[in-house]
Amino acid sequence: MRKTHSSAKTIGRSKIRIALAFSFLTMMGTIANAASDTTKPIDGGVLNVGLATDASIIDPSITGNSVTALITRNIVDSLVGQAEDNKFTPWLAESWDISGDNTVYTFHLRQGVTFSDGTPLDAAAVKFNFDRILDPKTTSSYAKSLLGPIDKIEAPDSHTVVIRYRQSFAPLLQGLSLPYLGIQSPTYLQKAQGTTNTVIGSGPYVLDNFTKGSGSKLSRRADYNWGPGYAAHKGPAHFDQIVFKYLPEASVRLGALASGQLQAIDAVPPANYRSVQGNGKLQVVTRENPGVNSAYFLNTSKGP
Repeated sequence: MRKTHSSAKTIGRSKIRIALAFSFLTMMGTIANAASDTTKPIDGGVLNVGLATDASIIDPSITGNSVTALITRNIVDSLVGQAEDNKFTPWLAESWDISGDNTVYTFHLRQGVTFSDGTPLDAAAVKFNFDRILDPKTTSSYAKSLLGPIDKIEAPDSHTVVIRYRQSFAPLLQGLSLPYLGIQSPTYLQKAQGTTNTVIGSGPYVLDNFTKGSGSKLSRRADYNWGPGYAAHKGPAHFDQIVFKYLPEASVRLGALASGQLQAIDAVPPANYRSVQGNGKLQVVTRENPGVNSAYFLNTSKGP
């Protein structure tokens, strides 16, 4: 067995562009770190984010929607984290062992982690989540593909999870780092009539509400203290709330950002890219979207 906290790089990723107002470059997480390494964080306040695309389902286990992943990354934690240099770091799993042929993965879980409903996050909770994703009744097509050809999942004790494969499966760590395989409360999942509009995780924020066609509101967990190994900030998140607003019109998003109604937007239109870059109060951050292969889309409306 070999012990590891790092692995190979992902195959390909698509680019995403986010425009930020300088006065709010203090958030915990990738956007803030990418935009500024010197701004001193200030606790409190609300981060308002304008999104170009709607999320029809908020449960990351049953959708491949990248907007759902963007929102729920703040709500659910993952077994492992993936840093910007593509190295894998501890998160809910403090360490892991991988067999030489990539058929057996053993994860050693962090102790003392709880979901926002008070349920302990242990090996049984992780196994329940993955068994649910593998169950055909859950229709977790994308999340299931990230888990690969699993033979069985074992929880030999409360802090150990063993995933066994029928054949070699090397990309598991990268899949586990994504929100689609984020761990949700089994207590919530067992009682919920449906999960398209709700999600309960162990992350730094709690989902207050989600409305399709409108947006989402998240509130900070005051007791959060188990972020990923790549995060510079430890402890609870800085913002009291994060509000995601669905604004499909690019001009509306840009106008709301420029006027201060929003502090960040995604999907900066190419036509406005230079003007936004030239605005001294704004900054454009371009990052790769984890887990999404780069692709060409063919124009099928006309023949060659």
